[in-house]
Amino acid sequence: MTIEQLRQIIYKRLNITVNDDNIDRLTLEQMEFITHDINIPCYLEACPGSGKTEVVGIKAAYELIDWKSNFSGFAIVSFTNNASNEIEKRAKKYAGANATSHPHFIGTLDSFFYKYILCPFVHGLVGFKGKNGDCSPRAIIDEKSNADFLNNNKYHPKTSYAVVNKDPKPGAHAYRGIPISANRFYFDAKKNDFIVLPPIDNVRVFSTLSEILNRPEQRAFLRPWIETWLTQEKITEGFWIAKRAFWADGFLTFETVNF
Repeated sequence: MTIEQLRQIIYKRLNITVNDDNIDRLTLEQMEFITHDINIPCYLEACPGSGKTEVVGIKAAYELIDWKSNFSGFAIVSFTNNASNEIEKRAKKYAGANATSHPHFIGTLDSFFYKYILCPFVHGLVGFKGKNGDCSPRAIIDEKSNADFLNNNKYHPKTSYAVVNKDPKPGAHAYRGIPISANRFYFDAKKNDFIVLPPIDNVRVFSTLSEILNRPEQRAFLRPWIETWLTQEKITEGFWIAKRAFWADGFLTFETVNF
């Protein structure tokens, strides 16, 4: 087809009755992409700044304006919020607000994963019973967060992080323990060990649990318990108990999502 014939097809499909600059400046190749049969695979390749995002937005409107199915839809996935926002803006402009609502999805790869894979299924893996019938995670907590709810003892393994007691009272231990909240550690399947962000301000380097337990301060702090009943297995079990309590209340970390 000629470029003018394709332009008229797009005008008619989108119910445009006056000249539209966005449509008029499309190239032949761009219009061929927009009118391409969605049942046949198509690959759009172009250099940066050539209008790919805009063309995908018009393509979305071209298909969604007359969408019939209530149970299947378009998934338009991008790597950036800016791109997905631009595509959604174009789709709404030409096909109306309903074109971007259920059953369609326009967003980033991360948001698609979160909405369609993580939210519907993760509760069964972490033991979250849900709230009011909603089993989606309550929140994804950053590993550096110090939110008040993280002070709950059930989110702390029994083994604290040992630091020097700078102002000990007479007879006090030379070291004191700082609780490690469940958002600050995760299990690494390759290393078969927990990876921990020490609960110290401005610390950004993760350590394995084994490395922490081998610190001179940690060994000195734990010695009274290690000499009587505390074993590596019990320490590891305590970290799992705290992590599972965190999960069971609907809280995840980004590392948990990856895991």
